[in-house]
Amino acid sequence: MCSIHEKIDLGFTSEKYPQGTHMCYIYNDDNERKDVISKFIDSGLRNHEKVAYFAHTMEKEEVLDFMKEGGVSLKREFSDKLIVAK
Repeated sequence: MCSIHEKIDLGFTSEKYPQGTHMCYIYNDDNERKDVISKFIDSGLRNHEKVAYFAHTMEKEEVLDFMKEGGVSLKREFSDKLIVAK
């Protein structure tokens, strides 16, 4: 059985990838990490996907702050789509 995967926008590149693609991204510095993650999360929310971000050392409010600074729309309509956990 052949299955065709929809190609999706990951937010941080103009290239589209098949849904379910696993990605490894090596960041050069913390600013690049925040920028790429913000774009990735924003893309998922705009596409009505459930998004989870697991922070190792950052508190939830710190994560939400850098997302807002990175242009992520944290509107009430997305509140059930975004999980931020430590």
